[in-house]
Amino acid sequence: MKKRTDYVQNITLHCLKKLQEFFNPQNVIELYSDYENFVIEVITDKNDHEITNFIKTFQNNYLKQPLFPHIAFVEKKTEKFNITLSTLNTKLQKTKLQRSVCFEPFESVPISLQDVVLNIKTGINGESCCSDFDQIAQNSEGDKKMAALKIDVDNLAALFHNRTEDEYKKISKTLKDFFDEKLWQLIKDLKMQPQIFCVYSGCDRCFFFGNWSKIFELAIKLRQKFEDYQRNLKIQIPSLPNAELSFSAGIVITSSDFPLFQWAEEVDKALYASKSVANKNSVTVFGKTLLWREFIQSQKIANQLVDLISNKGESKSLINRIKSSDVGFDELQQNAYEGKINIPKVWRLKYYLRNVKKENEEAIKTLFEEYTKAIIDTFMKRKTTNPNLYPVAARWAELLLR
Repeated sequence: MKKRTDYVQNITLHCLKKLQEFFNPQNVIELYSDYENFVIEVITDKNDHEITNFIKTFQNNYLKQPLFPHIAFVEKKTEKFNITLSTLNTKLQKTKLQRSVCFEPFESVPISLQDVVLNIKTGINGESCCSDFDQIAQNSEGDKKMAALKIDVDNLAALFHNRTEDEYKKISKTLKDFFDEKLWQLIKDLKMQPQIFCVYSGCDRCFFFGNWSKIFELAIKLRQKFEDYQRNLKIQIPSLPNAELSFSAGIVITSSDFPLFQWAEEVDKALYASKSVANKNSVTVFGKTLLWREFIQSQKIANQLVDLISNKGESKSLINRIKSSDVGFDELQQNAYEGKINIPKVWRLKYYLRNVKKENEEAIKTLFEEYTKAIIDTFMKRKTTNPNLYPVAARWAELLLR
């Protein structure tokens, strides 16, 4: 998987390098780049025919390969950068529909199953990483599981919409710096290098594997760091919308021997679920979608549950009551969303408090009352708390206690 990502990135870098050589590097201004896209501004006296022939010549090298680089160019006829960019995007879409067709078999590319087995030698910035996922999983807190984390910035097109050229370059550069330098530095500061493996990171997204406890911690720390980033960006570019710049994420927890490609598919589904809710700015984990503040709140509830069980003598059955009691929390919550709820069933949640230790009654009572209030608020269309954070907290606590 890492090799596949590197393959895509190498095509992008190869195209950029070829264009720089053709136009002379001094005449090429990089406006935007990530591992699969770039936008450049070129100062040149070459005509359209020369440019088109050059692009076709080196594109022909990719005709028999699975991935083909699409390249478009337009003349800059106005100082209004957003108009030029819109024209360029339209031209690129048209170019994609005009790709030359090759009827010969594809050539093999340097990617095979052997390239994506767990023979990982390097981690963050080439530093030493555990040689396989079993080792990484064994260093997890609690249950020895792995997790995948995929993050993508929300509403990126709206962020770049109607920007001046200077603003466009500034947003592009600061995003790139965040997902390159600042992210790597955060991982180093947290001393996670041996436990986190980067599939890719750059510009507006990232994809990591690691032991589950480090992945959860990284997700929260990265979200907090991004809040600082977007505040600073709004100071640099006051014309940015007042709405919060955010990112969404998907997290999937599995055993260390789970098939990697299936893992990637599952984390894509989780990220898609986060991107599908109103205003995005969410994380999906254990099949539940939470706002980031709710995810952080679920961590606090999970720690409460762990403390009650590890330090105050409560049974692990407390977690099972939240996860899989005969009340059916998921069904109850879904009914609430649909406007159908059996109020007596909600209050029967209190029935599950009957076996708790007397000294813990108050803490557990508060916990369950908040949960029942969340379900009723959902039913009454005055949703103030997402009931999903309680099952997430229970699963989180369960992982910590194993």
